[in-house]
Amino acid sequence: MTAISTLAGIIQGEAKSPADQFGVASTIQNRVNAGFLGSQNGALGVATAASQFSAYPNAMQTPTPYATSLATALVNGNLSDYGSTGNALYYNAPGYNSAYASGTANNFGPGSNQYSDQYNQPPSSNFQLPQLNGAQAGQPDYSASFGPTSLGPSSPSSNYGDITGYQVEGVNVDSSSIASQNDAFANTTLAPSQGSASVAAPQGLGPTDYPALNSQTSVTSNDQQFNQPDPSKVQVTDIASSGILGQEKVATATTGAGTAVQTGLNTAGQDVVTSEQQAVSGLGDLFARSSLVVIGLLLLAGAFVFYYMQHKDPAFGVKT
Repeated sequence: MTAISTLAGIIQGEAKSPADQFGVASTIQNRVNAGFLGSQNGALGVATAASQFSAYPNAMQTPTPYATSLATALVNGNLSDYGSTGNALYYNAPGYNSAYASGTANNFGPGSNQYSDQYNQPPSSNFQLPQLNGAQAGQPDYSASFGPTSLGPSSPSSNYGDITGYQVEGVNVDSSSIASQNDAFANTTLAPSQGSASVAAPQGLGPTDYPALNSQTSVTSNDQQFNQPDPSKVQVTDIASSGILGQEKVATATTGAGTAVQTGLNTAGQDVVTSEQQAVSGLGDLFARSSLVVIGLLLLAGAFVFYYMQHKDPAFGVKT
């Protein structure tokens, strides 16, 4: 086992609540500072010294993450990050030692250990119980790490183009060329105060400025190409005309596809007929040629038989 796991097991075996576990860890640290037995080996030497902490070695428990963090702080020497370690050097389980039980403000509530700075005696008048001081019980106090901060002027500037007072260290910002909130309206017919329902619409954006505004009007080349007719005006997209054009394109594409399919079917049918005709013609030629060969073979066979019979059978007049 490592020093941290051993210390964490001892702390967990000696106490259960975070405050009481901090009290046990503080007692170990205070004994190291006071030169108790084993202190030459630091917190581990004090905690594992013979007959000092009853949890070692046979009553150690599986530590919680918090107990492990306290053990780590003991090894690293920063236990004070978790709170004030006080000056406790001794403790017993509640009710186990009547001297400690007679003390006041020397425990962390019912069920916690009872601490003292004197052996087998109630706490002295100078006794200080270890106390956690983190934002949450059992957590290190990091509040000292954050000093007063400043994010610039205490109130926002009314001029949104003014960023003075919000500069980054080492960076000089020239705000003279930064646009103000009114620059966005400089080249428009709108004014900064406009925006309510009573403000009239700017000129040049009405339906009469653009001819193709419904499905009944003709479609101009400008509608088809989506070009700007006039740089000073904003092009209005004619949704209705665009829909008609789209339907025409779909119809054209569908007709073309049908024609292509019909042409393909006709071509395929013609190819099949031609192939069948060629096959039949080839079979006819083969049959005719085969018949001629068979007839020739039959004639040859007949001539051979006639010749044979003429020379072998006396009836045919063969001379001896």
